[in-house]
Amino acid sequence: MKKTIKNLKSQNHKLCYKMIKDEESFSKFKNLNGWTLDSLKNSLKKKNTLAYGFFVEEKLVGFIISYFVILNKILDLDILLLIVQNKYRRLGIGKSLITHLVNQCETKYHLNIFIEFSKTNYIAKMFYTDYGFENVSYRKEYYTLTNGLREDAEIYKLTVR
Repeated sequence: MKKTIKNLKSQNHKLCYKMIKDEESFSKFKNLNGWTLDSLKNSLKKKNTLAYGFFVEEKLVGFIISYFVILNKILDLDILLLIVQNKYRRLGIGKSLITHLVNQCETKYHLNIFIEFSKTNYIAKMFYTDYGFENVSYRKEYYTLTNGLREDAEIYKLTVR
């Protein structure tokens, strides 16, 4: 089985959007937490976006989209999305995508990676903690749910170098 990680382009936005719509954890958020076809396409076009897809036999099965800012030899990277299709989970694809992302960043910078997710997303909490991320803060009532309630976000950070 051929497995590759490739740069995602704006042409991949429809495949990514389908994966977001199919992702069970996104269904509780109002309007898929703001992700639309246009917002995905625009994110993938930005110069300060790093986005990679994990392909199995040329089929996209997971992806990571991140946004970066460089200031005073510090590269801060925000992971906006990391999704792996259900049947491909627990195979190391998510970790491979993060590792690939880290490896693409220039080593001349001090690298901080941030991710935020719902405080009730225990799977994400275990995944990122296992990778070495640490809880650094939270955003009170950050997410709006489809039932109108609000939910806190937890912010995790990984310092790479």
